Amino acid sequence: MMLTPNKPTSINNTPNTNHHLSNGGTATGNSSATSPLSVAATANNNEQNQQCVVREQDQYMPIANVIRSMRRILPSHAKISDDAKETIQECVSEYISFITGEANERCQREQRKTVTAEDVLWAMGKLETLLHDENM
Repeated sequence: MMLTPNKPTSINNTPNTNHHLSNGGTATGNSSATSPLSVAATANNNEQNQQCVVREQDQYMPIANVIRSMRRILPSHAKISDDAKETIQECVSEYISFITGEANERCQREQRKTVTAEDVLWAMGKLETLLHDENM
């Protein structure tokens, strides 16, 4: 998958999401709204949707950071294909998105606004448990 700059991507910003990004533009409100209340609701929805627009290159961890991490682990003479770099970039970004989303959901359930290191570690443990259960 080639990364193209400035391609908008929308994020499903509802509680209890699957933490996945979906390609495409943002959703818009009902354009046929006529009452002041529905017009205000439509304007509010459009504002929320505009805040959720993420450029495709911004949804991934920077490729330079990914390559640097890969080079630290691999032997100095190892070569890394562009496809491998992009695949690792996507995997790392998805992992971070999942962990962050799970930690955030925990905070919401507990009616807190700040994600702590404990929340992140809890989410990592939850993922480890899910992966372990799938392998059994």
